[in-house]
Amino acid sequence: ALVYLFLISCSLYAIWQDPVKGLFVFAIITYIRPEIISYDKLVPFHLPMVVSVWTLIALILQKKNNLQYSGKLNIIFFFFVLTQVISTIFADNKELSWFYNDAMIKIWIFTFLMTRMISSVKKFNWFIIANLIGICFLSVWGFEQHFLGNTRLEEVGGGNYDNSNTFAAAMVQFLPVLISLSFVTKL
Repeated sequence: ALVYLFLISCSLYAIWQDPVKGLFVFAIITYIRPEIISYDKLVPFHLPMVVSVWTLIALILQKKNNLQYSGKLNIIFFFFVLTQVISTIFADNKELSWFYNDAMIKIWIFTFLMTRMISSVKKFNWFIIANLIGICFLSVWGFEQHFLGNTRLEEVGGGNYDNSNTFAAAMVQFLPVLISLSFVTKL
C-alpha cells in the first residue's frame, strides 16, 4: 500500500510537468484501485480524485497551455448530461438518478479533458497503453482471486469494475485492442 502511495506521489511531479500524464495515471488507477490492493488503508486519500484535481490544476496553470478545440461532440454530450440532470427532477428514485448523474458528469469532464489534451497519435497510443496496463493488472488480480476462492470475481476491481459483469465487460472491451497491438511492430 505504501509503495502504491509513493508511486502516485511521484507521478504528481510528472503530472505537474505535463498534465497529459495525469490522464494516463488516472486511466491506470481506474483499474488498479487502491482499495483492492490495500485493504482500506488508502481509501481515505481518494487517490483518483487527487490525481484528477491535480491534473486539472496543472492544466489550468500550465504556461504553454495549448489546448485543442474539441469540437461539437463535447457540446452535444454536455447537453445530453444537462438533460439527464434536469430529468432527475421528475425521477421516481432521485437517489438512484443522482448516482447515475454523478457518473455521467464525471465521464463528461474526463471526456472533455481527454479530447482537449490528447492532441497527437503518440499521446493517444500512450493513453491506450495506460488502459491496457490497468486491464492487465486487473486480469492477473482476478486470476489470483479466482484461485483464492473468489470464483465469481466479486469486488475484484473498484469503481466501475466492482462486479463480475463489469469486470468481464472490461476484459472483452480491451481484448481486441490487445490482440491488434500484439501485431503492431511500431507505435
